[in-house]
Order: sequence, then C-alpha cells, then structure tokens
Amino acid sequence: MTVKRARGAVNYIWDTKRIRTPGSSVRSYEDVRVLIMRVGNENRFEVKEPFQNTFKAGENWTIYYTSYPFRFLSAELDSKL
Repeated sequence: MTVKRARGAVNYIWDTKRIRTPGSSVRSYEDVRVLIMRVGNENRFEVKEPFQNTFKAGENWTIYYTSYPFRFLSAELDSKL
C-alpha cells in the first residue's frame, strides 16, 4: 500500500461515467452523471456532492490518499500555495 498526495487548487466538474448493467436485455451499460473533484492539474477524484461543502472550489488543499484500495486518509487546507 502506498500513500499518495494531491496538492493544488480544487475545482469541480460534472462528467458522465458508463457502468455495466448485467441482466439488461436492451443494453449492457448505463451512462451515469458523476461529480469530479480536481486537485491541481493532474488529480481527479469521483466524489459525492457534500464534498463541495468541505473542499470549496478555488481553495488550495493537500489531500493524502491510498491508490489501492482507494481511500481518502486526510486533508489540510494550504494557504501558502
């Protein structure tokens, strides 16, 4: 297990994700709308809407997480960036 770090300004975008729907006779997938939190230029995380209340768009954060299994570990507001 490796602890990774994402650092930078937070912003949000809505995106579409295709998920499998086994057992459907019409089509084997469904398109679902998901909220993506971007941290800096390189890191993207699929999050729930309440994250927008904690990690406000435009604020600079450092977020620590594991990649596999994916888990947010901690975060700190960074006013120095």
